[in-house]
Amino acid sequence: MNNQEVNWFLLNYIAPTAPRCNSAEFAIDKFNAATASQLDVFAPTFIEVEQHGEEVKRIERPLLFHYVFVRGSEDTVKNLCSRANGFSFVLNHSGDYRYVKVTEAALDTSVSYTHLRAHETV
Repeated sequence: MNNQEVNWFLLNYIAPTAPRCNSAEFAIDKFNAATASQLDVFAPTFIEVEQHGEEVKRIERPLLFHYVFVRGSEDTVKNLCSRANGFSFVLNHSGDYRYVKVTEAALDTSVSYTHLRAHETV
């Protein structure tokens, strides 16, 4: 495999500091600025509606609790995961390739489904 080929990788992300308000998006932006990289991140969410008395709140929650999708070359994503920033690869134990990769088509399907499900909860 070409380590410079751009793919979507499934990563674990657990913010390394408390409070855990450091988003994956913030961490990727910081990494990109420090390394002149151009990684993209996608962390699917859904909207949950909670009612407290007469007040209704819409709360955005992560769809995949500790998982995010990061788009970039394998070498750049390895560099991201090698730093103490909360990212690590999800390993593929059943395939020929070591890391879990997601195709553009599969991610597009996931985004469309998530978007539809979010509207059902309103």
